[in-house]
Amino acid sequence: MNQEEIRTASFDELAIGFLRFLEKEISYRQSTLTNYRSHLYRLKLYMLTHGIDFYTPDFGIKYYEMYLVEHNIKIEGHKAILTFINRFNSFYSCEEYVLLRKKDIELLPEGSQDSKWKLYSFFCNRKETE
Repeated sequence: MNQEEIRTASFDELAIGFLRFLEKEISYRQSTLTNYRSHLYRLKLYMLTHGIDFYTPDFGIKYYEMYLVEHNIKIEGHKAILTFINRFNSFYSCEEYVLLRKKDIELLPEGSQDSKWKLYSFFCNRKETE
């Protein structure tokens, strides 16, 4: 998919293009593709639930933030979701594929309720000003 096709694609078309890219261009294994499919499915459900029609990288980051607020997941889950969002955003922006290193991923501290509440209130305040 080229940049114009990506920007005008439905979420389903974007998801299919993304999975094809990972499979054909990057040679991801089927187990990894299955994992990405499940992330895409959860993201699509979240978009439908919140009335979001088109994906944007900004929405991807909001999804990551809200997912952490709404679910009590371990650090490994944080990394998996953030890596997925970073990959999907790179694809959406037609950026070159870059191997992400674990030390490049900045996460909220595990079990940090204070951080989750700050993040939640930040998101709510930002929504009120939009």
